[in-house]
Amino acid sequence: MSGVTSRGSQGWGLQGPLARVIAAGPGRCCDGRVSARVQHVVPILNVRDVAASLAYYVDVLGFQLSWAWGEPPTYGGVVSGRAEIQFCQDGQGSTGTWVAVWVDDVDDLYEVLLDRDVDIRQPPTTFEWGVREMNVADPDGHRIRFSTGTEAPPDGPDLVD
Repeated sequence: MSGVTSRGSQGWGLQGPLARVIAAGPGRCCDGRVSARVQHVVPILNVRDVAASLAYYVDVLGFQLSWAWGEPPTYGGVVSGRAEIQFCQDGQGSTGTWVAVWVDDVDDLYEVLLDRDVDIRQPPTTFEWGVREMNVADPDGHRIRFSTGTEAPPDGPDLVD
């Protein structure tokens, strides 16, 4: 819980599991043991056609192919920087999953994607939580929130569903 100032479970009036987590302190489970350090989180998106999804994320959104399993592939993944997204054909996950992908400059990415076949549901918009985001739907109905941190004031409507 790095960056969280703990007031103890009583300071926030919390009860139950969250109170035990806060009382345990940063880096510890609610029973006081040291918690495992997460190294990497990878979303797995359920898709109709893994080969088509890999092609879309590489050719249109600008990711790099990481791997594909099977012929034709029924599982595979793409990467960009330290981020990875995996695809499973008619298996894991569900349609309509939302994924936040942090980028250096969402406005630059928006300009690039304008010339490609991308379903941009919301152009870059600055929200009150200090993030400028662009909302994109992929061909399987998953939503990608390309995001960049900002200190600018909000400049548009609420997040589009």
